[in-house]
Parts: sequence; structure tokens; C-alpha cells
Amino acid sequence: MQGKSEGSIPANKATSAASPALFVLKKMGERASLVHSKLSRRLIPIDGTPVGLDLRNDRPVDPDGAPIQVRVWVIDAKPQQYTDYRWKAELRVPGGGWLVREDELMFEAPEEGYEEVLQVSMPLSDPKERWRSRIDSTDYFIKLGNGTYARGVLSLSTDPERALISLESWWNEGGERNLQSGSNWFGKAE
Repeated sequence: MQGKSEGSIPANKATSAASPALFVLKKMGERASLVHSKLSRRLIPIDGTPVGLDLRNDRPVDPDGAPIQVRVWVIDAKPQQYTDYRWKAELRVPGGGWLVREDELMFEAPEEGYEEVLQVSMPLSDPKERWRSRIDSTDYFIKLGNGTYARGVLSLSTDPERALISLESWWNEGGERNLQSGSNWFGKAE
């Protein structure tokens, strides 16, 4: 319904007069005509063999010349051993890069700050971080080598036999940095 907005306070967040819940309203920006794609749980080899991703396809493509190249290595894992193995991943955007999207209501892609290679390395034990077998859903701005800007939600999981990647993305083929389309109450494009 137009003119109405709904939200909720998480159950684990206590509020009081001394610690009130704060609601910040933001005006919706100008909508852009975006293209949407969803690559869901696609198999990636775990021996470092490169796989190409293209936002226009819902399946992996030839890595040579692909806009995004993914490589995963699962090291010293034993069959049926689903914890405490070393693994690493490299996600490369040749001529572009990845930038964490820290504000789900930020829809204009920054011009600077992108890293061409997103690297994840999970040693057997890291005192700063608990061992995990996955990158949970993380929002990124993506700048492709051809100048196209996108935003996407990336997930990657590993086990001793395989790795799976999911990437849902919205991009502006006009090369503009505005990545806002119709949105739901989570700030995700519909």
C-alpha cells in the first residue's frame, strides 16, 4: 500500500527509555532500469581449476575472458571430514573489483575502493576467527572490467568433495552507478 511502511525490532534487542529503538527514514532515490540474474548453488571444482561467471548467465562459463573468475582449493580434507580442513578461494574481476556493500540502503556504487581479487583463506586454526566452511551471504558492489556497475549477494560453501557458489546480482547496463530498482523492505531489489 502506498504511503505505508512496515518494520520490526529484532526480538533480541531490548528497548527502554534509556535505550530506545531508533528508526531512520530515508527518501527513496531515483529508480534505475536494472537487469537481474541469479546463479544458485553452482558446482566449483576444489582443485583450483578456474570457473568463469557472467552476470548474464545462470551457469558457469569459459573462464578465459569471463567477467568473473573463481578458483577454490580444498586442502588436506579427508572424505566425510566436514570440519577442520584448510581451504582457500580466489574470486577475480579482471579490470574491476569487489567492494563490500556495508549499508543495505546504499544504492549508488562508489567509483573507487574496489579490489580486483577477493581472497578467502581458512587455515586449520586461526585465533582471531573460528573455522568455517563457507562465506555466508555477503553484499558487494561489483565493478566489471567493461565499466558496468552491479551489486550482488555472494555465498560460497565448501566440503571435502565440492564447492558451491551462489551469486544474485542487479546491474546497470548503461554504465551508471545507480543500482536502485523497486525495493522491498529489506532494501533488496525485487
